[in-house]
Amino acid sequence: AHGDFACRDYRLFERFDHAVQYHEVVYQMGNSSYHRFIYETLQRRGGVVTLHDFALAGFQYWMGQQADTPGDYFERELAYCYPQWVESYRSAEHDWAGEEGGLIRACVRRGIYLNRRVLENSSRIVLHDRWGQDELRKRNPEYICKSAVVPHGAEVYEASREDQIRVREQFGLPPEALLFGCFGILSSTKMCVEVIEAFHELT
Repeated sequence: AHGDFACRDYRLFERFDHAVQYHEVVYQMGNSSYHRFIYETLQRRGGVVTLHDFALAGFQYWMGQQADTPGDYFERELAYCYPQWVESYRSAEHDWAGEEGGLIRACVRRGIYLNRRVLENSSRIVLHDRWGQDELRKRNPEYICKSAVVPHGAEVYEASREDQIRVREQFGLPPEALLFGCFGILSSTKMCVEVIEAFHELT
């Protein structure tokens, strides 16, 4: 019905939340720096979270670089989420940072996802794949009961050979070349370089 939806300044959220008494709040959380206000609001008001990136090490590292956060923010977050890793991090931070992909990849490689505050404050957790739910079950089983997998809505289209030839001709692509695509934000977190390297031997 008309008036059921509105676009409002997030800085007025608490005021509207009190006045309207929302049934539920839905958050979209990932590694983007644009999600800071989402992350901070979630700490004050829980809700359903679509966790686009199960590992939030990139986001937490970025938060630690901001002028208005404590200098030891990243270590504090590590201690909150994974106290068993703190001493190893303190003694080998430089080594971790020197690994391929830097500190963020080093954390993810070790299963250090830094997402505990999101998991704690979520009334429900929406994940995009079974891998994320399996990791949740393995590392934070206390939250598995409030998780659900909702795959991305894209469908695989089986293109005929004729369609493939036509599209290649349309864009001037070699008829037998191996093609792959990256859709969405083009950044290092999408691992485009790694995809190219993985397929290099097939080209």
